[in-house]
Amino acid sequence: QLAVQLDPIDVEAMNGLASAYSANGQVADATAEFQRVLAIRPYGPAYNGLGLIAVKQHDFIGARKYFDRAVQTNGKDMQSLLNLGMLCTQTGDIPCGRNAFHAFLANASPGQYKNIIPRVQSLLHTVLAQQR
Repeated sequence: QLAVQLDPIDVEAMNGLASAYSANGQVADATAEFQRVLAIRPYGPAYNGLGLIAVKQHDFIGARKYFDRAVQTNGKDMQSLLNLGMLCTQTGDIPCGRNAFHAFLANASPGQYKNIIPRVQSLLHTVLAQQR
């Protein structure tokens, strides 16, 4: 909160505050803060945060729109790609899930995502198997 007070247009600080609100279950505050970020400029992590809130509210259509927008804003946002892939896989949109997971694997840092990459590869094989 202090960082946002000191620089009220710092989208990273605002997004961090919104994420903290979301983690604490303060959905209305989180949503408002993510929307404030987006009023300043398109910012992938804010769209991703709104997508996560939508998933928690079982609004999968809204979540898909937010995750799509996050990836459109930054096609190398690993969290958004993962979330989009998971949502698409869970809702039966196999081509979307496959594309998101392939994009993740093409851009993920092996050091940073060493525990996640094998899981995504495994899930991708499962997703691909559904297409046969």
